Amino acid sequence: MTHVLVGLGNPTEEYKATRHNTGRSFVEYFGKTNVIDTWEKNKKANATVTRGEYASGKVILILPDTFMNRSG
Repeated sequence: MTHVLVGLGNPTEEYKATRHNTGRSFVEYFGKTNVIDTWEKNKKANATVTRGEYASGKVILILPDTFMNRSG
């Protein structure tokens, strides 16, 4: 089974430590603590993406490069 985690937030450093980036911060933390950290820009998805294994399954982590006010 594949799980997809999407971390909504704002992609710039200005908002990194704000409540608006809680989802983005969680996905980044999840990736670091589970050694899933080979992030790549995906132009088609307009996001930064990585893939890995977690709990005997596959996981895809996505960090949209869209500001919260534009992502809906």
